[in-house]
Amino acid sequence: MKNYYLKARNALNVHMPLKFSNPKLHSELPKVGGIYLVSRLVGGKPSIMYIGKAKSLRARLYLNLLNGQLRSHTLSRKLLQLHGLKDKAAVKAFLQAKCCVQWVCEADAKERSFIEHHLIAHLRCPLND
Repeated sequence: MKNYYLKARNALNVHMPLKFSNPKLHSELPKVGGIYLVSRLVGGKPSIMYIGKAKSLRARLYLNLLNGQLRSHTLSRKLLQLHGLKDKAAVKAFLQAKCCVQWVCEADAKERSFIEHHLIAHLRCPLND
């Protein structure tokens, strides 16, 4: 049996967290599929709050989460509800001011699902159901 958790954790060591406020965010995010971890910066250190998967990391994180409609991403809706944010602009400002993202590239959809589920189980992120 593969150890998906270790595979993901080892890959995350390669990709340093990238702040949502980084002007190069769009170009840095890969167009390939993968798993992403959104963290809130607490005392300058990332604290993982949400894990997701995507067919295209760039499209999911930049177009859907940061610039899309509220209904286009679970994390946007949860931030709106749990942090008392008023609208999509407030969610975007929150992400840019306080959050960063890491990712693991994985082309295979089945592997992405396994890695995502293992990371959620091990890391117990507060905004994952």
